[in-house]
Amino acid sequence: MDYDLFAPCDFTNIQGALHGYPPFFGDAIDEFPPFQGNDFFTAEAHLQNVSLYINKCLPYSKYEDVKMKIFILTLFGDAFDWYVKLPNNNFDSLQSIIDAFEDKYGDKDKVKEKVEVTKTIQVENYFKELIQMVKDIQLNQALVRKNVELNQAQLIKDKELNQARLTIDHAREINSMQSKLLALEEKMSIMEFNHSNQVTAMEASYQEEISLIQNRLSTMDEEMTIMRFNYNNQLDTMQANHKKEINYMQNCFMGMKAKNDKIIKDMEASQICLHNRLMTMEENHTKEVSAMKVEHSNQMDDITMEKIQVQKFQHQSEDERNKKMSIDHKPPYLLQQAPSYYEVICSIEK
Repeated sequence: MDYDLFAPCDFTNIQGALHGYPPFFGDAIDEFPPFQGNDFFTAEAHLQNVSLYINKCLPYSKYEDVKMKIFILTLFGDAFDWYVKLPNNNFDSLQSIIDAFEDKYGDKDKVKEKVEVTKTIQVENYFKELIQMVKDIQLNQALVRKNVELNQAQLIKDKELNQARLTIDHAREINSMQSKLLALEEKMSIMEFNHSNQVTAMEASYQEEISLIQNRLSTMDEEMTIMRFNYNNQLDTMQANHKKEINYMQNCFMGMKAKNDKIIKDMEASQICLHNRLMTMEENHTKEVSAMKVEHSNQMDDITMEKIQVQKFQHQSEDERNKKMSIDHKPPYLLQQAPSYYEVICSIEK
């Protein structure tokens, strides 16, 4: 059967819930006489035992949820079955559980008397425990004072011993430092001697190197003088050659310029001649075109007159054509014209 052991309890209104059990709770609950509801052990006796046990559980006995859990865990058998069948969130304090428990298993008259006795016993036990706590606190304070005095005396002794040890250690350190200083002074003297020898040797080597460098510089100065002389000679030669080349190029340029000027003049004269010829040709062409237009106009006038004459001839020869006059018959005035002109007239008639 699955169930929530504390389902009938409501811990929501209890401040700080849920609290833990006392550290000795497991062993004590095993030795606690259970209440089963069907034996000689009365509900009043069970309530008295629970009250005594709760008063021993300081400081946990001040938590309402802890007291409720302790009471519930003392129920077995029929009493436990009765409890688990109650509705959820039915109890919000230990007193509500006790009231329901007394209604189920207790004698109401005896319960009231027992509650008063229990309260009196609880108060007496509380004051006894309070007095014992005060005595324990006073004893602890005395022990603390004694421990403080002993600790202070021990600290003074330790301080004096440490000062003596420090003095001895300090003297040893001073002696050690002095010996180290002497050794360092000896090393410094040796190093200074070696350093002076090294400096002397380095100065000699530096002097040799400086003399070599000075000799090399003098040699380089001589070489630079020779190089400057050669450079100046080469520069003078190059400048003379350069001037000759410039003169030659200038003469060539002047000759080419004269030739180009002559060619340009010849081209300009040719352009003028060509322009004159073009103007003459344009004038001649204009004249020829005008003459051709006049000739063409005269020809068109002649053609128009001849066409009129042909039309007149056609009207006069209608009767003859009705008599099937031959097409090859040529009018007398047409035979006197040129053949080409006759062909033109025939084509106009067609």
